[in-house]
Amino acid sequence: MLVSVSVFPLNNLLTYRVPEKYNDLAKIGVCVEVPLGRRKAKGYIVKFENETMFFSDLKNNEEKYEIKDILEVLYDGVSFFKDSFVVFIDWLSKYYSVPFSLSLDTALVKYVKEKTTKEIVLNTDDFSKIKGKKQLEFLQTIKNNNNRISYELISGKFKNISQIVKVLIEKNLITIKEQKISEFIDENTCNYDLKNDINLSNEQQKAVNIISKDILQNAFNTYLLHGVTGSGKTEVYIELIKLALKNDKTAMLIVPEISLTPQLLDRFKSRLGDDIALLHSGVNPSTRSLNWTLLASGKFRLAIGARSGVFAPLENVGIIIVDEEHDASFKQNDSFRYNARDIAIMRAKLFNCPVVLGSATPSLETFYNVVKGKYRKLSLKNRYSQHQKLNFEIINLNKIKKQEMISQNVSPVLYDAIKNTLEKGEQVFILYNKRGFASFMQCETCQETLKCPNCSIALTYHQKENVLKCHQCDYKSKVLSKCPECEKNVYDAERSNKEEGKLVLRGAGTEKIYDELKILFPSVNIARLDRDEVTTFTKYENILKDVRDNKVNILVGTQMIAKGHDIPNVSLVVVVDCDISLFFPDFRATEKTFQLLTQVAGRAGRGDVPGSVILQTRNPEHIAILKTIESDYQGFANYELKLRRETNYPPFCFLVRIIVSNIINEVALNDMVLIRKLSEKVINKQNLKVQILGPAPAYIQKIKNLYRWNMIFKSENRKELNILIAFIHKYSKINPKSKLIIDIDPQDMF
Repeated sequence: MLVSVSVFPLNNLLTYRVPEKYNDLAKIGVCVEVPLGRRKAKGYIVKFENETMFFSDLKNNEEKYEIKDILEVLYDGVSFFKDSFVVFIDWLSKYYSVPFSLSLDTALVKYVKEKTTKEIVLNTDDFSKIKGKKQLEFLQTIKNNNNRISYELISGKFKNISQIVKVLIEKNLITIKEQKISEFIDENTCNYDLKNDINLSNEQQKAVNIISKDILQNAFNTYLLHGVTGSGKTEVYIELIKLALKNDKTAMLIVPEISLTPQLLDRFKSRLGDDIALLHSGVNPSTRSLNWTLLASGKFRLAIGARSGVFAPLENVGIIIVDEEHDASFKQNDSFRYNARDIAIMRAKLFNCPVVLGSATPSLETFYNVVKGKYRKLSLKNRYSQHQKLNFEIINLNKIKKQEMISQNVSPVLYDAIKNTLEKGEQVFILYNKRGFASFMQCETCQETLKCPNCSIALTYHQKENVLKCHQCDYKSKVLSKCPECEKNVYDAERSNKEEGKLVLRGAGTEKIYDELKILFPSVNIARLDRDEVTTFTKYENILKDVRDNKVNILVGTQMIAKGHDIPNVSLVVVVDCDISLFFPDFRATEKTFQLLTQVAGRAGRGDVPGSVILQTRNPEHIAILKTIESDYQGFANYELKLRRETNYPPFCFLVRIIVSNIINEVALNDMVLIRKLSEKVINKQNLKVQILGPAPAYIQKIKNLYRWNMIFKSENRKELNILIAFIHKYSKINPKSKLIIDIDPQDMF
């Protein structure tokens, strides 16, 4: 028996023979140990080979070709995936132009041996032959616990338990039973008539009815569920998943990382039962590994996950749902740069099932696919709460003098609005989409800013730790009292004074906003939600629990606070500075700003109290702000699509971004020039309609001591881009110390 084995990070599959002793264990998806040169390596069986056909395929049949044996089948022969998963991974590697082994390694969860539990079971209640006091007490404890008790529980009550257990086993009075945790899971525990079922609105029911037909008929279609914030998209998801499970199918729900809250999970468990496998970074490795194997074995049929959840090893899938499909976090921005939303659509196509893309602010690519008739749009136009409209107010910071501000970032109108909201016992969400206390430190003498020595960006000041941090490489520095550039210079006695080279804080961040609010509202409970404050998923859960329990009056945060939170008592949402992301050198900057403002505004007024939104800006006439206030997604999309068409950017073309980095700037540039020359030759020879932009320095040119140059390929034909990328992979002769990244469908240009 010959098998093809994928070994990371090799490009090609390797062929091995299966020893007879492993014939029963050798299956698709099994992890094996194989000889690789002089070392051993782990790999996965992905295909069975016909031995006769294999040898006939060799270019030179006279060549001696030694096929080595698999050394061992690992992890008790657990199969991590089935044949259909291999087909999917093969598509994935070709689409993103990466080795099959990299696609597979990215998709799989690292195996952690499943925990077992030991129970002590009583064989008899006849203790007449036992004379030892400790042994009798031990047996009686088990009897009082319905004749069985966990080893861990009873070991806390008795010393020298191993000796007691040994003696009683020898006397055949007790038995030790060891079971895997998953063996306690009843496959039929999912009760589909659980509490909290609700009456769907007409819009919701219409969406469910249309998509349900595809679930029952095994038909692939892509739907955009375009629902305003608070319109009840989650209820539609639950009904569709419930239908799939009732019909012996499986289901997958993919959400942005930070939206995977206990609140969301609780809603699903209350309606669909406990047999839900979570796949995201907040789940500890052993639980993730267990969840993966439970999905692969079919014991669990619903996977809920963040970006990586799209790889769940499900079979017979009935529905795939991508919530907040526009969210940038679905794009992996290092190593293997995949987009979970796009992968979800292809998986649905391979499974012949519908895929639902849900959003109040769909990406323009998705919206344009609706316009072209490729996707079908289903609308939820009404909010589920009784308050259909939000009250928006714009504060034009250009018209407020510095001395009129209550604090550096809080205007008089904003202060009064927060004060009035708190007096009514309601809660406030405040968005400032930057971390830290100050954006940078600047010298008042020479105007230089303190920069990271490893990256070409300014260091951010964090007051709580009293350090300067780089948000790219995590470099930390103590806070300096004098400008290092000025200290290098020698000043004469007359010019030199204490103020020379003084460093001052510029800009702001969530920590600064929090600090200002603590001074303005000293008796109010204020919490922060950003990546500095939330270092573990547990901390994230605890902060949101306090907000839901009304223990927090004001929540200050980055875009973390904009996603997926349904807190009925939040009546005021504030964006301190709408302009932060408006003018980034990225063609998606306006779209991302509109999405963020609309999403965070939707956190207000979801309960019995009406919602208000205050936007502080210096660009009150900007289209992203105006269309947010008007709640006019259609108008925004039409405006932005017109600009994209004129400049030939997605969705009117496809993009590939090439990034080359090296510790020496000139080497990185030379490598990129070589790639451009090769690309031009291929384009001319193959007559490809591909436009090249660059090379140019990356927006952040230096990260982690590597200088970065990038180049953009644009084409209306994806196949022609694939031809070009294949040549670059095969023939680009760049410096071996340079790093080449090929980013298919890039989502940012930084």
